[in-house]
Amino acid sequence: MPPKFALFRKEHNDFDLILEELGIDYDLLPHETLADWPFEEWELSDYDALIICSEHFPQPTRFRKRALERIASFLKQGKSLYLEYASPLTQEEVCPKSIDFQRLFVVKDHYLTRDLELGAILDAHRTFYFPAAFPDQEEILSLARICGTFQKMGDALDELVPVFSVVFRYGGRIIYSGVEMSCFTTKLYRPTAHWERLLRRIVLFLIPEELRADYEERTSSISVCKREACGEKISPKWSEGERREKYRIALERNLRWYRSSGVMPDPTGTKGVYEQVHSDIDCFGRQRVVEWYRPDCNAQSALAFYLVGRALNRGEDQQTGLNIIEFLLAHRFQDLDLDHETYGFWSWWEMKRMQKYAEAIYGDDNSWPAFALLKLYQMTGRKEYLERGLLTTEALLVTQGIGGLRHARLNGVEVNQRGKAWYTQQNWEDAWGGSSPHYGANVLAVFFYVYGLTGDKRYLSVAEEGLSNMIRRYLDKSYTEWVTSHTAEHARFLLALASGCHYSERTEFRNALKEVCDFLMAHQVACGAIQEWDNPNRNTYGTAETGVFCENGEPISDQLYCTSFAALGLWTVYKSTSDKTYLDAFRRLTDYLVHIQVRSGYPRTDGGWMRGFDFEHWEYYGASGDIGWGAYAMETGWTNAIIDTALAFYLLDDSFLCLKGQPDIIAGDLLQRIRAKR
Repeated sequence: MPPKFALFRKEHNDFDLILEELGIDYDLLPHETLADWPFEEWELSDYDALIICSEHFPQPTRFRKRALERIASFLKQGKSLYLEYASPLTQEEVCPKSIDFQRLFVVKDHYLTRDLELGAILDAHRTFYFPAAFPDQEEILSLARICGTFQKMGDALDELVPVFSVVFRYGGRIIYSGVEMSCFTTKLYRPTAHWERLLRRIVLFLIPEELRADYEERTSSISVCKREACGEKISPKWSEGERREKYRIALERNLRWYRSSGVMPDPTGTKGVYEQVHSDIDCFGRQRVVEWYRPDCNAQSALAFYLVGRALNRGEDQQTGLNIIEFLLAHRFQDLDLDHETYGFWSWWEMKRMQKYAEAIYGDDNSWPAFALLKLYQMTGRKEYLERGLLTTEALLVTQGIGGLRHARLNGVEVNQRGKAWYTQQNWEDAWGGSSPHYGANVLAVFFYVYGLTGDKRYLSVAEEGLSNMIRRYLDKSYTEWVTSHTAEHARFLLALASGCHYSERTEFRNALKEVCDFLMAHQVACGAIQEWDNPNRNTYGTAETGVFCENGEPISDQLYCTSFAALGLWTVYKSTSDKTYLDAFRRLTDYLVHIQVRSGYPRTDGGWMRGFDFEHWEYYGASGDIGWGAYAMETGWTNAIIDTALAFYLLDDSFLCLKGQPDIIAGDLLQRIRAKR
């Protein structure tokens, strides 16, 4: 006789799929039948195994006395039960706890984990759980804050809590899970393959041992992780016409994501753009919007909308971009008080009524409003954009330190106490971010841009000196102070290096550009992704900003800090050098990015790009231990807008590079008038 299961659940879930895959006969039963149906009409003894899924999640399943008696009677026949997210066969009131940065991982070699290695990680995100609290239980999975992407690395960083165990009661076997596992697909648990393997083993373990072999044989023909997140796992082979059409579609979908996901309070852009869809996935598989305005994210998004509108010949998208930039200019993000030493700088947040000066002045974050405003000036001729952009670059220029480098972040109050001149007299080479491309390279890139736009040689001089010193310090073999990874830091260096090669004849710039590009292209894999490499913070899971991978060789790409900026950078490198090697690397990378664009029925994510992608199992995943920007973060500016800008520049054959020797006379004159005011 083949085995027969009873599945107690409310909605179709992953156990349905696995039972159907294995060809196991099962009946669907509501939870109330355990206590309410008379014995003569229905007997649990008709079944070989029971699977009791959570009933009213996130409320735990609780059993009435008669239900407990029936379950005990069933187990006394030597049969098996799977029970999840419920009181452990008592009528006691129990309260679930919430997961923060903890993850499940395998702690015991057991039949249930035969398809998983010891230490294999199963991430249930921010769901709720019960500790597995049966006496004499075999602990199979525990929950703790741990380092690692696919496998636990090192010791746990806090106390281990057993959440998945096997226990013998009343002569039968119980598999108890304190986490709701039955809906792992809907809840977006990762890695998908680990969860599928575990649930399949749960079903096999519930089959009577004498019948199990036949079903174990069937599992060998079932491929793991069939429900891929982003279409087929292939490297696209597109003609140039097909590529351009795919890029257009990707841009249309991403602007739809902006308007539908909740990151834009008004789809016309008049109320600006919020920072991101947060990485945290809640107990229902949903993500929240971070309703926080940042000038860099708004500037990047404004430029992206305008460029995409130009590339697609859609006036409404161009207007949306201008609406976003007007929102930014109309609100108190930029310090416009001429008496302030912070005049021209952008605060990391909108300055409130009681805030006197711009605060949290990151050099890189200030470079992006300048890039966007100056480019929009070139495309629209609007002088206000030119003026506000040049106010920014002038503030950056006169606080650049000895050797053309700067501190990663200035404190507005201190700048007004010390004066700008104090900062120019400091050597920031070994300070926080001083030699880091992540924090400082785009400031140098925007200096080159202003030189190209205005012809002002002071910008060229400081940019050349700063780039030369950054190359010397950063590319020294002893340097390991990458912010999130070696690959991401290199990607963030490309725009400055390409700009330096465009405007300067220095051989060291060309040599450095080749070294950085060679490193990135050496880590570009067959599907076009740039594989993350060298995480300096892999032991800081849940306590700091960090990468989305741990060990070199893991199949992870980072769209927040690496591939987005690498795409924009490689395109600029090609425009600077005309070397088609870089054009080919760009196309392979952007083909990959278009291929992994999220496809989902969930408007919050459909059409966007998340930070971490597993290009081996072809799903969004990574070590999500970054305190603010984990693997599932969808940053409006640093990710989506940068990818949009790279794709749109390609379609328009445009870039941030100006024609050499052809400065804009209006821009040059305005720059001199701005300086005369100080």
